[in-house]
Amino acid sequence: MSKFKKFKERVVAAKIPERNSGQIFFRNNPDIHEFCKDVLENYPEVFGSCGEVIRALFMGKKIRRCKVCGKRLNYRSSNVLVHGKLVKYCSKKCRTSDASEASQIRMNTIKNKYGVENISQLQSTKDKKVQKSLEKYGVENVAQSDVVKDKMKQTNFEKYGVAYPAQSKEVAAKVSKTKRNRTEEQLEAELSKSRETHRNRFFPFVESWLKEYDLEFVNPDEYIGLNHHYFLKEKPDGYKLRCLKCGEEFYQILRKDKDLSFWCPRCNKGLRSCGEKELKGWVSSLGFEIIGNCRSVISPKEIDIFVPDKKICIEYNGLYWHSDTSLDDKNYHKNKTDDVEKIGYQLIQVFEDEWIYKKDLIKSVISAKMGIFDKRYYARQCEVREVSCGECSEFLTRNHIQGDVRCKVNLGLFFNDELVSMMTFSKPRFTKKYDWELVRFCNKIGASIIGGANKLLSYFDKNYGGSIISYADRRYSNGNMYEKLGFDFRGYTKPNYFYVKGLERYNRMKFQKHKLPQLLENFDPSKSESENMKEHGYNKIYDCGNRVYVRGGN
Repeated sequence: MSKFKKFKERVVAAKIPERNSGQIFFRNNPDIHEFCKDVLENYPEVFGSCGEVIRALFMGKKIRRCKVCGKRLNYRSSNVLVHGKLVKYCSKKCRTSDASEASQIRMNTIKNKYGVENISQLQSTKDKKVQKSLEKYGVENVAQSDVVKDKMKQTNFEKYGVAYPAQSKEVAAKVSKTKRNRTEEQLEAELSKSRETHRNRFFPFVESWLKEYDLEFVNPDEYIGLNHHYFLKEKPDGYKLRCLKCGEEFYQILRKDKDLSFWCPRCNKGLRSCGEKELKGWVSSLGFEIIGNCRSVISPKEIDIFVPDKKICIEYNGLYWHSDTSLDDKNYHKNKTDDVEKIGYQLIQVFEDEWIYKKDLIKSVISAKMGIFDKRYYARQCEVREVSCGECSEFLTRNHIQGDVRCKVNLGLFFNDELVSMMTFSKPRFTKKYDWELVRFCNKIGASIIGGANKLLSYFDKNYGGSIISYADRRYSNGNMYEKLGFDFRGYTKPNYFYVKGLERYNRMKFQKHKLPQLLENFDPSKSESENMKEHGYNKIYDCGNRVYVRGGN
């Protein structure tokens, strides 16, 4: 028999006491005491006192260390269950210093006391935050404070060398790599989470929104979110709705900026033909003499609305009657613009969906051409600031006819902290000959900013510099602003086309052929993009092309 086994029998025969009488036991058994001390010195993985070593070795018990400080736990703490769990800490101090444990303790305490998991969810806490922010920064949210924004930009410049992390090539590369490395399961999980979030946040609002216009979902369970970007590919035709007045069922895309009063095709039958009459009536209300369906300007062609005093012509282009279903000539709108410009007049061409969905914007554009403004500002009274992507997106969506676009440099003109004008720049999208592209410029609806464009461009030249190219949509612009800013006219682009279905008009870039398998139910790879779109009920409508202007460069 080995020495260890003999020693174990000796210990068992000595009847080790269960209670705390170790000193008496070791005084009566000095050989066992010496053995235990030797174990503690030569085997650091064995924790505890001499008495605990004996229990650990010969009674199948474990002596553990504190999770935080590493101190040996006593025999009882190591093996006694508390609330069904083994003790992890040697003291209350160590327990509360453990971040995960302390967080759970705080959460349970707050939940028992206030009924919420986080104190910031209480309305009283929210009100205190707003009040404190108003007192300290003068705004309801600290993120709206110019002081905080400047600090954030300064930190970003020190860390990334740019005003916003998204502008950093390093950050963009990391984000791109992360997106590329996502598996199909991860993508599906993200999509499912987004669907759930959208449904929880927006469905009650959308449902009540529809009822205001006597509409309802045919199948409410199919709602996954508003038809913007992410969900449009899954619901390209929109949701199936039912009119509560007449019972008509139809598909419609849901967007927050849409005028729902035009949606039921049966109840609103004939409103499309009324759009031109409505536009004529509004132009007439501005106080100018107008001539409707005029054929004397570019005879024998007809102009819907002619304003002789301003030498302005206006066309109302219905999406169906001006698409390739009814017009064979893709240069129809361009040729009409050319004919009007030859006699020194300007032709404004309004698409039907723009008048229906962006009526205030169209009125502002036409009023500006007539020299009518609600407010006038002077650039010398305004301040130029760089604007965040979110603030820029919101402003462009409300005030630019082409809507939002993501740009690298977003410059805003502020009058008494009110954003009244925007100019945005990005790397050129269609050529590499120039350093920058001026992508968007617009003022607040109904506003005129004297010298605003020049001040914004001067700021850009001073802080960024380089050659610039820009494109002016011929449907609305005659290029006067570019000429005043010192740009050179370089010619015209060919007419661009959009896809139309019902009262919706889509940018063709969304329907490039490589994207169609995910957008169309019955995509045929042997057919062209146009053929696939035509088979799914989409027609083409062409614009007038763009004027091309450059500043600097060759």
